[in-house]
Amino acid sequence: MKISKTHRIEDSDQLYVCIMDASPGMLEGDHYQIEMKLEPESKVFLTNQASTKLHPARHEGALLNQTFYVDERSLLEYFPEPIVPFASSKTEMNTVFHLGPQAVLFYADIITPGRLHRDEKFLYQSLRMNTEIYREGRLAVWDHFYLEPMIHRYHSTGAFEEYTHLGTFWLCSEHDGEHLLKRIRELFPAHSKVLMGTSLTAERDIHVRMLGHSVWELQSAIREIWKLSRLHLLNSQPLLIRK
Repeated sequence: MKISKTHRIEDSDQLYVCIMDASPGMLEGDHYQIEMKLEPESKVFLTNQASTKLHPARHEGALLNQTFYVDERSLLEYFPEPIVPFASSKTEMNTVFHLGPQAVLFYADIITPGRLHRDEKFLYQSLRMNTEIYREGRLAVWDHFYLEPMIHRYHSTGAFEEYTHLGTFWLCSEHDGEHLLKRIRELFPAHSKVLMGTSLTAERDIHVRMLGHSVWELQSAIREIWKLSRLHLLNSQPLLIRK
């Protein structure tokens, strides 16, 4: 793996960091360990170079552990590219954020059903994803996704139903998110192609879960939420990112 040099984003005081993987993706037996710390008052936009490709596994599969320390008054915007689980893949991903006082976090991810152009739709063995967010040492968010398509009834009511792609957006700050949550709900009326559910956590953070039929649908929805949230919390437009 390679971490790009930090680049200052044009017309911004924020740094841009890209994680690059020289391999074809996560292979059988791979164990990735990533840690990043933002010093006080840091501002970072973090992403990766391309989709995370999860390759077939015969035994233990692959594991990703990533931990982020976002110190006081720091801003982390983490938008990785979509996750693509190949047929027979078996993967576990654990993501942990430690937020200091007045830290702000934007985090979103997208899970695809597989390589649709190769007729691989929900043919992976299993995908397990855990997200934990701590605010000044207290557990504020615990989110768990686990799917074994060959066993679980993922097309049933309350699961994927007729949808194929899953998106998640987290917005954590010390601002009361109730007014912003109402604005986010207004972005997507009932007839929208994206099925969306939104909620406030006990710590008043915002959680958005989305179901769609394509990556671009969910990416577009995430960008609209990000644009509105950035304007509301930071009084700033979304960043123009070039890869």
